[in-house]
Amino acid sequence: MIKINRTIFIIGIIFVILLSILFTIIDNKHIGRLNREYNKNITDAENINSKIIKVEEWHGVSNITLDNGDKYFLVGADNYSYSKVDLFDYLVVGNKIVKKKGIDSLWVETPEGRFVFIVGESINRDKK
Repeated sequence: MIKINRTIFIIGIIFVILLSILFTIIDNKHIGRLNREYNKNITDAENINSKIIKVEEWHGVSNITLDNGDKYFLVGADNYSYSKVDLFDYLVVGNKIVKKKGIDSLWVETPEGRFVFIVGESINRDKK
């Protein structure tokens, strides 16, 4: 009886290891696809004035596709002046991204208004 339980335990461990390997392979393929598809950092962009048509978030990075066909990745940003502090809360299909050449600020236009962020930074922390 103990031998059967040990066998089931070993099979269970092997199953968990195989599942972990499979999920790691799938995760790596997905990350590789995102890195190839969204290989432009939005902070390097010249002028943007386009609507978001697709958003893919993955491990603290948002990947967005704009209606002009450009695809960018964005790391997090916070602006404590707003009730929703995190930039990612504003990256929604239909919202507009505006960025001017030579400026590190990024504006997101939503039906509720225009919100400014500096990608990779937290601003107005003293407001909360």
